Amino acid sequence: MAYAKNTNKKKAVTLVLCGILSALVLFVAVAASVHAQFADVSLGVTPQYPKANEDMSATLTSLSFDLNRVKISWYTNGVLQKSGVGEKNFSFAAPAYGKRTTVEAAVEAPDGTTLRRNTAVVPQEVNVLWQAHTYTPPFYKGAALLTSRGSIIVTAFPDLISQNDTKISPQNVIYEWEQDGVSLGSLSGFGKRSIVLGGKTTARSQTTVSVTVSSLDGDVRGKETISIRTGEPRILLYEKHPLRGVKIERALRNSYNLETQEIILRAEPYFFSLDDIASDALRIKWSLNDSLVSAGEKELAVRKSAEKSGTSRVSIDILNTNKILQDARAVLNINFN
Repeated sequence: MAYAKNTNKKKAVTLVLCGILSALVLFVAVAASVHAQFADVSLGVTPQYPKANEDMSATLTSLSFDLNRVKISWYTNGVLQKSGVGEKNFSFAAPAYGKRTTVEAAVEAPDGTTLRRNTAVVPQEVNVLWQAHTYTPPFYKGAALLTSRGSIIVTAFPDLISQNDTKISPQNVIYEWEQDGVSLGSLSGFGKRSIVLGGKTTARSQTTVSVTVSSLDGDVRGKETISIRTGEPRILLYEKHPLRGVKIERALRNSYNLETQEIILRAEPYFFSLDDIASDALRIKWSLNDSLVSAGEKELAVRKSAEKSGTSRVSIDILNTNKILQDARAVLNINFN
């Protein structure tokens, strides 16, 4: 009888121990599951390459954990800025150029643990300038425009600051170039701050050029994107005085009253490709009242007929034979009194 009682006690103890062990295993499994889901939480900020003092947003995301049911607290440089259940988004301002702001999100899990995610925001400055390889006369004060199938020189001017607050030389960084979203691997690399690109074929279209600049260790990064519009070549006509030369202060448009016996017209082919001008690829034709009177020259002398008044229509057509969409026409009505 005593033996049976001892046996029953041992069985009861064993059952209790098994129950406790099962509960512990279940608890550990649940905790591990929560931890695994919790580890899936990630922090992202936009824009990826902020400008100084630019408005930014930070967002917590998770594919396996419901962030709407937990308390989330947001900090900048260790100072609490916002806290609440389901606060997955946080808006803030980027610091000044070269300064650092640390953004941190603290998520309280159901098991009482706290997960922290943080990132550093350091605005860097990158400027990009471009210059079209097209013609403008020496007296022109504006910029040369890119025209159909023309070429442009694009240069990056980075102003990067390292984590120890020292400026990084533009010669000692990596340049990653893109045109219209396509990586230009052959033009990218260490110290490659200037590249030559081709423009679009059709006028009024745009090409987008981006450059990402980074330090050798990849810790410091900046990016800039510009859009370059394809323009159209144009011809402007000027009067050339026999003694004073070309009157650059005033282009002749629409009509001109001829009060002397003769006027010498000078044509300037704005925004045609320089290489094609140098290789004599421009075909120039002058017409008077729609009849061809001269070809190949940038100047034309128009003389008044004796005892004759009226209006003559002078036109000039220029075509780039190497780039057929680079063409232009100018028309001037000359009134004889």
